[in-house]
Amino acid sequence: MTHTEFGLIRHGLTPWNIEKRIQGQTNISLSDTGIAQATDWGSALAAQDWSRILCSDLNRAMQTATIINERLGSLPMSTDNRLREQHWGKWEGYKLVQLGETEQEEMERQKAAGWGFTPAGGESRLNVLHRTLNALRDCAERHPGERILVVTHLGCMKAVADHLTELRTGQPAQVKDPELTGSYHIHHIRCVQGDLSDIVLNVPL
Repeated sequence: MTHTEFGLIRHGLTPWNIEKRIQGQTNISLSDTGIAQATDWGSALAAQDWSRILCSDLNRAMQTATIINERLGSLPMSTDNRLREQHWGKWEGYKLVQLGETEQEEMERQKAAGWGFTPAGGESRLNVLHRTLNALRDCAERHPGERILVVTHLGCMKAVADHLTELRTGQPAQVKDPELTGSYHIHHIRCVQGDLSDIVLNVPL
């Protein structure tokens, strides 16, 4: 049975990542470090067989994808706004330490909400999951049998990994924040007739 395979990666580092400032859908560009990361990832990913690139339409993802694509031989590339980071509403632009000081009670309440986690004035984590899965399914329908690199955001990657792991094991995935660990990963996902499953998660880039 024909299947489409996806490799999901996060964009490179931005100035706001360095400052531990919440970006959400604010359109921030890569830092010099992020540009260097994307260049290195392109060299590593060139050893694999990719058909095309799909990415979020936010600058940091498009920049990452474009730099990587220079190493992959200028593959067909397209954007999908459903692959954007979670909308964090009025909290976008805040540093995490600031939220801990001024919004601690609300932050704790939202963390306990699980898939219902909804930043003040933003969107729910469940909505992030649904739009990301739909973007992947639609892409798989357009490009059956292909192997597609997807450049997206941590919120989308965590939502997909948690969902697929919960389906298989009943427990969420352990997807670590690269801003805290310094380690970036790729998730390999398979889509067969609209059904998504994880091949292997958290492969180091």
